[in-house]
Amino acid sequence: MLQKLSIIFWVSVVIWLGILSGYWFVFWSSQEIYTSQNTLKITNEARFVSDLWRTVYLDNEELRSVLLVFRGSDNIKWYKIHSVCNTHSEYKFSYRDIHFFLLEYLDEHCENSTVALKNQDIIISRSLGTLSFSSRNKEFSVLLDMDDAQLSWYDHELARRLRWIGVFRNYNQNITLQTLPNHFKKYQALEIGYMRRLIWDIQEWRQKKYISPVPGYHIEKQANKVPNAGRPYREWYTDGVHHGWDIDAPLWTPIVALDDGIIVRVRDGFKADDFREIVYWSDVSYEQQLENLDILRWNQVWHKTLKGEVIFYSHLDEVNPGLQDGMYIERGSYIGTVGITGVPGTWYEDFHLHFDVKIPPFTPGREGTYTLMEYMKWPWSWKWQSRQDVYSLIDTMFEK
Repeated sequence: MLQKLSIIFWVSVVIWLGILSGYWFVFWSSQEIYTSQNTLKITNEARFVSDLWRTVYLDNEELRSVLLVFRGSDNIKWYKIHSVCNTHSEYKFSYRDIHFFLLEYLDEHCENSTVALKNQDIIISRSLGTLSFSSRNKEFSVLLDMDDAQLSWYDHELARRLRWIGVFRNYNQNITLQTLPNHFKKYQALEIGYMRRLIWDIQEWRQKKYISPVPGYHIEKQANKVPNAGRPYREWYTDGVHHGWDIDAPLWTPIVALDDGIIVRVRDGFKADDFREIVYWSDVSYEQQLENLDILRWNQVWHKTLKGEVIFYSHLDEVNPGLQDGMYIERGSYIGTVGITGVPGTWYEDFHLHFDVKIPPFTPGREGTYTLMEYMKWPWSWKWQSRQDVYSLIDTMFEK
């Protein structure tokens, strides 16, 4: 008997915790959607079911719309879809207690994907839903981790799917219960076209050479400024090897992106005290060696090019304050200025850009999931090749 009472007690606790957490979720996830003029209404009037288009691509005018589905017994055709972003909504049709609304985002700068039904100034709490946003930048973060063969296979698969639904790309009938399947095929066809264009852009850019990241300065062919050059003075806390190129240039010389691509990391704010973070041990681990090298690079920008390679622009004096992780930049975009941040010694005045070219492993299933440490572990370009081989490869990789 006591055991049964104990079970009943704990079941009751779980139920009440579920109820309370449900209300907490409603208020927490919707806190940014309300203004002082809006009132939250806890009601069974309607609830969010799904968004039929799955993904909203904010940077594409054809793919900024989404068909939202709500369930409710009341007549909600006069309601609007509420969002903190600039949107336009329109009721389309109902089937029994299922209601369909078309929501269109009017610009590409929305960051809050929460939506809800709104009756005048009352927001219906159970109608709160969260949509899936994407953009060229997010898709590139995945596609750039594919090699040429993977991209070609993906493009082939998309083309095969498009053969069945491509005819619906220009479908323009009103959205009704009868035409809904065709509109779904239209969205799929537009989405496939969007993805294929991204793949084609990558494939085209991968045929091009990089430009010099310091305009007006050529890639160095000096023995101590190329990959694999020795750095014996720091081999007791790093691997003692130079992983990239040095381009000598005066302090504050502009540095630019050598290719189109995605910003992976921005690090700024170097201070001399940061050298204290270096770990000096005779048996320092490989990962700690990489962490120490990261300190020596200090003010830096990591840039994943359309080839999938990651460039470490290092020792920067100034970092472009407009750069953010995940943003897309074009070839020639301003990265920062030449400096010597991260270089030990107050006497050192050989201002230069150091940049690594990290070669991706293109591991299937890892697209868009690599960590910063994994990027550091990627092999640098021309790793362990002879100096003459490195010199001969310059013209195959960089424009003259």
